[in-house]
Amino acid sequence: MDKIRILVVDDESSILKTTIFSKLENEIQAYFAKDEEECLTALESIQVDWILMDGSLEDDVWGKDIVCRLRANRCQTPICMFSSCEDMNIEGVNAGANTSIRKKEVIPTPSKLTEHLATFS
Repeated sequence: MDKIRILVVDDESSILKTTIFSKLENEIQAYFAKDEEECLTALESIQVDWILMDGSLEDDVWGKDIVCRLRANRCQTPICMFSSCEDMNIEGVNAGANTSIRKKEVIPTPSKLTEHLATFS
């Protein structure tokens, strides 16, 4: 089975690596970006199946704004909002993300992420 390739855009990637992605290494190939610039650079050089976008990044940057810019630049890669705050997830979906899942659902049970993404593939 091919791994799902995910670009994780989150300023707390070290936490996510140990709590979620280390447990899913047989199913997911995760790439990490801490901000919009790293996200855009990564998308130029790697092909991913999903972008997992945090709702709030450092320096008051909002995930929904990055989603808007990605869609305005014709990025067709599916985006899943991935925030602890449901309102941020909803705003991201309204901005063009395909779906959302709350971090607190995934951290105790990482397999919920792959199950959720599979319903949209």
